[in-house]
Amino acid sequence: MAKRFDVKIEDDRLLVYNLHTEPLYIKEITISYEVEVITPTGEKGIKKVKQTIPIEKKVVKFLDVPIVSREISEVKVIYIAGNEKAEEIHNPRV
Repeated sequence: MAKRFDVKIEDDRLLVYNLHTEPLYIKEITISYEVEVITPTGEKGIKKVKQTIPIEKKVVKFLDVPIVSREISEVKVIYIAGNEKAEEIHNPRV
């Protein structure tokens, strides 16, 4: 299936572009951030933190979502296509 969305980071915003000719109903977006952590033993590591944002609206051209960090590893868009729930996973472009 062809992608219905494109995802891009601009400043402190995540832009989700509708690539389809018709408005699409987005249910929610889950953003995965990769953050650097220090373990109790003092070692550095990477931890994935997820943020789920309910949207519940039709998107004609694009959706503008504020983000807490540009260190995004993955964006999952859950939407309705026809009468069925679908999802796409993206690695956002800066």
